[in-house]
Amino acid sequence: MRAAIFIREARLRGGLSQSELARRAGTSQPTVARYESGDVVPSITTLERLIHACGLALSVRLVARDPSYDDNIDSFRALSPQARIESVLNTAALGRELARAAQP
Repeated sequence: MRAAIFIREARLRGGLSQSELARRAGTSQPTVARYESGDVVPSITTLERLIHACGLALSVRLVARDPSYDDNIDSFRALSPQARIESVLNTAALGRELARAAQP
């Protein structure tokens, strides 16, 4: 779905209609519409071509993931909805506390 958001945002920033983007990228308007709706996910090469046709550049950076991230997500998913809300509120409160402590 992120590709759909990138394509639509790039097209709007470029001031293009779906038809104009399709013409510049060498594809059809219905194909652009399917990309923007998320019905079809373009390859990275196609995504780059569409973004470039809008006058923008796509920069992709691959980095190693921290495996503990998956454990954190799984733990969060295991919580009840109420416990999730409380966790988020506690994290926000801690952030505010840290920000206050960091002020001179």
